[in-house]
Amino acid sequence: MESHTQYSAMDLGELKELVLLHAGAQGIKPELVAGILDGVERADGAFPTSWASRWMEAGAAAESRGDFDLAVKLHNLGRFPYVDGDARQSAHQRCLGAFRAWCANGPAPIASLQLTWEGHHFVTYVRRCMRPRAPLLLVFGGIVSIKEQWGLFLALADKLQVDVAVTELPGVGENTIPLTRDSHGMIKVILDALNVGEQTGCHIVAMSFGGTLALRHAVRDSRIKGLTTVGAPVSCFYCDAEWWNRIPSTTRITLTKILGCEQTETFGKIGELKLTASELAAIRIPVYYVQSLRDEIIQCKETDDLQKIAGRQHLLRIDDVHGAPRHLRIVRLFVAYSIMNTLFAGSTRAKLLRAFAHVATRFSRAKLQVFTPATGDYINMNHSLHTEIEVSRKA
Repeated sequence: MESHTQYSAMDLGELKELVLLHAGAQGIKPELVAGILDGVERADGAFPTSWASRWMEAGAAAESRGDFDLAVKLHNLGRFPYVDGDARQSAHQRCLGAFRAWCANGPAPIASLQLTWEGHHFVTYVRRCMRPRAPLLLVFGGIVSIKEQWGLFLALADKLQVDVAVTELPGVGENTIPLTRDSHGMIKVILDALNVGEQTGCHIVAMSFGGTLALRHAVRDSRIKGLTTVGAPVSCFYCDAEWWNRIPSTTRITLTKILGCEQTETFGKIGELKLTASELAAIRIPVYYVQSLRDEIIQCKETDDLQKIAGRQHLLRIDDVHGAPRHLRIVRLFVAYSIMNTLFAGSTRAKLLRAFAHVATRFSRAKLQVFTPATGDYINMNHSLHTEIEVSRKA
């Protein structure tokens, strides 16, 4: 397989910096990552010191020890940020194989659905919980996140008492759907295939660019009851040429690959993905948004446009870079709280998680706010910390 010549060569230094954040987000030990990166001398190719080869070597070692969870993560980083030739394609295939092994050794069966939208194919993994007529949690990532890295959510199906489905953004991993304004239609295909009804409901957790896709579909599908996203571009990213030239080159070339265009065309094409004012105004579900104040990819002012939604905006502000990799505990707690608050509002678990989230924001020096459309103001939720804890204890 030839490299995609319409894309610029990957910047090895930038790749090493970015992968530290992604590895940390997946819980890979820093010393293991450092050891792998020390031996990487090339961003491409299948040489012993090339990017994919070093990660696959570590992944194979993990498989030999029976640690398939770690193997999935390491092979995944071997194909990071996208498949550009034989070496990264091999890493992707090994990641898929390690994930199948992880599933086979798990406590409950995980189904692999082969789905189609507009003649294009994509795969969705599903795990049903023991609860009858359970609501659905749908999870997918952004432009560099394949579905296999969200196995943790599948493993939590019984604990959360929800059915869980994980998939990929169009153009990522095994998803052959082109990324366009209309490709959010794949979400309807998933909900239909799983017989999700109006009463059952669905909460979506969609990271980064996946958040744009989910927000657009939320306008059109009343089965979606809530949405959680981490650093999703809403409108500013898609139309700010000056900002576009400042973001990491890895982000630009990855978007070029996903859109299937020349690099000179990428910025013009992503402008089509911008959420319009009318679309934002039509969003009536609660949106839980994690904003990193030092995000090098998504501007902080994206959340200003989210104030136009008719539903409530729950905003967690964190002093970190894109994806908040150094504040994973508070992010995970916030995600859990958002799921419970949407699908099991008023339950003891939802109240407890809300109280814990408030406590965690204090220790993390983060800020949790709720924007209420009726008043047009942000309400600082931390001031009610003691009341929330007391309510949760009584519940």
